[in-house]
Formats: sequence, C-alpha cells, structure tokens
Amino acid sequence: MNFPGEPEVYETVRRNLQRAVADYLGRYNSGLSTQTLLPAVVAPPPPPAAKIQRHTFNDPKLAGYWLDSCARHRGDCRTHEVIHEYCRQKGFDKAVKSHAVAFPFLHQSMRIRDNSVCTNAAGICRRMSSITCERQR
Repeated sequence: MNFPGEPEVYETVRRNLQRAVADYLGRYNSGLSTQTLLPAVVAPPPPPAAKIQRHTFNDPKLAGYWLDSCARHRGDCRTHEVIHEYCRQKGFDKAVKSHAVAFPFLHQSMRIRDNSVCTNAAGICRRMSSITCERQR
C-alpha cells in the first residue's frame, strides 16, 4: 500500500491494527501461569519383569549318544557353540553354564553340527556332562 500525501490513511491503518492486536491479546492471553494447559501426563506402568527360566540337562544326549564337546568333526572344539545350539534345540535362548569331561575308552559321543560320532579310542574325545540353559518368559 502506498498513499503518498495522505497520512490519515496510515494513521487509520495503524489505529485499526493496534485495536485488533489489543483485542486479540485480550481474548487469548490469560496472563502467565505455572499451570499447564495440557492434561496431566501419567507415565505408563513399567513392563512386568521378565521371568527367567533355567534348566540343567545332566549327561545330555543326542540321538542316544552322549553330546560331544566339539561341534563338528575336524573342526575347532568350541564348547560354547555346542552348548548354545543344544539349548536352542531344547527351546531355550542360551546356555549359561556347562561342564565337559573325558569318558571311558571306546565309548562314543555325537557332535551336534554334523552328527558325526567320536569313538574314544585315543582318549581325545570329551563329552558334555551338564548344560544349564536359560530362557525369558
């Protein structure tokens, strides 16, 4: 808007604007307050604590054989791989504890990854004597 030489137009617009702003502030401004306009927000209750279930398998077997402490034939003997896989097969999340032992001459154990059988002829086979598995419910 440009009204050169007509200052009363500018003064009228200025007065009307001041009046509109004052009216607006009067209707919508209730002053400052420490009260919130939002409803009270209630934190949700904490989720129920997970129930941990444990089970110890003594002398665990695989297809009727003792469970070998090695996962596969000619592989690294990683007991942690064996015990975690055994627990998963039994419906648990993980293994939390285990124990392996040597076993008598010519007895046999089975490896969990390839189902190969270890016959303890040289005294090198070891079997799992217990595995404790855990799951959360």
